Amino acid sequence: MAIFSSKNKKTEVDQLIDQSQSSYAKAVASLRDVISPAGIVVNTTSVKLGGTYARTLFILTYPRYLSPG
Repeated sequence: MAIFSSKNKKTEVDQLIDQSQSSYAKAVASLRDVISPAGIVVNTTSVKLGGTYARTLFILTYPRYLSPG
């Protein structure tokens, strides 16, 4: 007489496999969102990538000398 039945072990293992597969699928989906966002909106002053705004600044020249005041 066995203490544990083979059916219970199989269902527990199947549950662990299902949990790991679902967490893997969530991680892949979030990685895809980071690499290529759902949408890009380009404005004259900013860019919106998914839900994040980005802005760049361009500096044409630096002064040669800095003086106080």
